[in-house]
Amino acid sequence: MGQSRIPVDLRNPGQVFACLGLMEVMESLGSAVCGGFENDNGQAKFVIKADKTYSPVGTALDFLTCAKVVAIAPSANEFKDKSGVTIDRLDEMVFPQAEPKTSILPVVLQGRDGASVSISHFSEAVSQTAIRDNCKFWGGAAGYSAAARTRDLISAFIQLDGELKRQAVNDPFNVPALISNGFRLEMRRDYVAIDVGFSPNEIRDMDITGYPLVELFAAIGLEHARPRKISRLKYHYAVWMNMLPTSLARVVLGGSNAICEIKRFSMELQLVNRGGDRSICFVYEEL
Repeated sequence: MGQSRIPVDLRNPGQVFACLGLMEVMESLGSAVCGGFENDNGQAKFVIKADKTYSPVGTALDFLTCAKVVAIAPSANEFKDKSGVTIDRLDEMVFPQAEPKTSILPVVLQGRDGASVSISHFSEAVSQTAIRDNCKFWGGAAGYSAAARTRDLISAFIQLDGELKRQAVNDPFNVPALISNGFRLEMRRDYVAIDVGFSPNEIRDMDITGYPLVELFAAIGLEHARPRKISRLKYHYAVWMNMLPTSLARVVLGGSNAICEIKRFSMELQLVNRGGDRSICFVYEEL
């Protein structure tokens, strides 16, 4: 069984979600996986173990860099992605969205060996009776789709020089790259407009330094688990301080009572613009 131990900031929700995303990718690749957080002389680390590989993080990165990004649409609809992302038709009678839109069609990362990873948390319906929130923090952006965002994040990582890519195996969440769009799951890239000076939204073709691997793996980590919604601008999440299988880690992420030691955190968001974008601004540990 291979093992990876990587630094993680527990007060950065995206990094915590991304840790679960690493586990989800390895599960999709057919590995038996367990993972957990630990305190290493004051530095939080995430430990992931998986069979069939020497380096779980390295294997997950290899999958991402080789994956084909595809959006999934109902067979009866003629969707077109203006960003050029491939759209596959789902022949089944049931589709996960009541009213499909090109911008939020489910995304599938297709590997060369037939393995696939889904990213579709943002496409779930939200209502007063919804079981869980969809954690869609990004707005329309003139219809720029989730599939295009996923493709751009992967491309941003692929275009890095060799040294940064090698660094990613041991420290994936601190590898910077120029990115134009993301899922607003990485608080170090985000901003809140204050109506003075200039806004990146007003300058076309402007890229901001971000952390594409956090955004990608965090989006994957939210596929089967969510932080607990308190209000539109407040969520709770938790980290587990023991090694757990993926199925139990999903449950603990939302802060549910668990048989293992956990740490709970609150994250507060702010509205970024009139388009509905929300930015993660403040995070604190609940004592």
